[in-house]
Amino acid sequence: MPLQLPYLDVWIDGVSMADAAGLIRRLEVDERADDVSSFSMTLDQAPGEGDWTALADGRFQLLHRITIGFGLGEQTSNAPATKDVVFDGYITAVEPVFGVDRMSESSLELSGLDASCVMHLEERQRRFEGLADSDIVKQIYGEYGFATPSDTIESTQPVRDPSRGTMLQRGTDADFIRMLARRNGFEAYVERAPGPVKEGAAASAECNGHFHRPRPEQTAQPTLALTPHQAPTLIEMRARWESHRPAEIRADHIDERTRRIRSATITQPRFPRMGKTGRGDIIKSRLAAIAPKRADLVPTGLAYVDVPLDETEVGNLAWSDFLAADWLVAATARVRAGMYPQILRARRPVDVQGAGKLLDGTWYIKSVRHRWIWDDEQNEYELDTEMVRDA
Repeated sequence: MPLQLPYLDVWIDGVSMADAAGLIRRLEVDERADDVSSFSMTLDQAPGEGDWTALADGRFQLLHRITIGFGLGEQTSNAPATKDVVFDGYITAVEPVFGVDRMSESSLELSGLDASCVMHLEERQRRFEGLADSDIVKQIYGEYGFATPSDTIESTQPVRDPSRGTMLQRGTDADFIRMLARRNGFEAYVERAPGPVKEGAAASAECNGHFHRPRPEQTAQPTLALTPHQAPTLIEMRARWESHRPAEIRADHIDERTRRIRSATITQPRFPRMGKTGRGDIIKSRLAAIAPKRADLVPTGLAYVDVPLDETEVGNLAWSDFLAADWLVAATARVRAGMYPQILRARRPVDVQGAGKLLDGTWYIKSVRHRWIWDDEQNEYELDTEMVRDA
């Protein structure tokens, strides 16, 4: 497709920043599947009447809400044909820089975290009884005003019997939710819901809390292509796969009541594979040649799990370890955003084309870094991505 013109939208406390394109030199937004998302921004700064312009601007202060969106449109158009809001959160650090050349080298550096950062202010100690992990997470999200539609929270088992055990929190709510996500092999993040940006300082009212397995089976985003060479969507790509990681996870735990061993073995992901051949298949096909005396060997990881209540929880903990080990291929890529038909997002699948039979097909995007540079020397909007496949 023809090269599109990028657009930038920024709101401060829900109010559109009309001077964003002229004031912002550089902007990076990191969307992540397994951690908090963040932004960093460089603003022009110059001496004013008794103060520095950007530093004295009341908009750029700690814990002011900042919302960031990107758009793409045809060169002949005055408006984006497609756009998406990729970040909604708060300014958490302000750093004025005064360069040797006061006019050209001075700037105001802003950085911040997505709306979930409000859950990382207070360390708490409390216990949860009679609840599944998903119920605990839903309760905590609700305490901050994050919506939890049915498609953003995946139900978990078991529901803990208070007579047998409780879930104890020591730390911030954000850390606690991420710990529960790791136990279940889930992702936990906050993402802005579709819809117009509304005026106000609280981002939580417009964001959903997510707690679920990765979803590579969703409808894939438009294809990223390494061809044609003159105008590819993918500027560059680097992929890696390796042999020595488990293809099977076995978990064991001694039941504290019956004194029997509870066990679980995980050999397949809990979502459809993104290809036909996983790491276990590759190793199995080579063992007869490289280790004829151990042709039945299975690359196995052993997990001695911590105080689960029943076999379901043993399996969940084993699945969590398996998920981390089962990603067969990891890749990094740089994307020419202006050649892509929409705003590429993390936490979603995407198709890749032009990388050969082993690498073409569906990938899951773990993170996207949106890089906006707009000044006299360099104008660009590009993306850095981290992608994975399990086959």
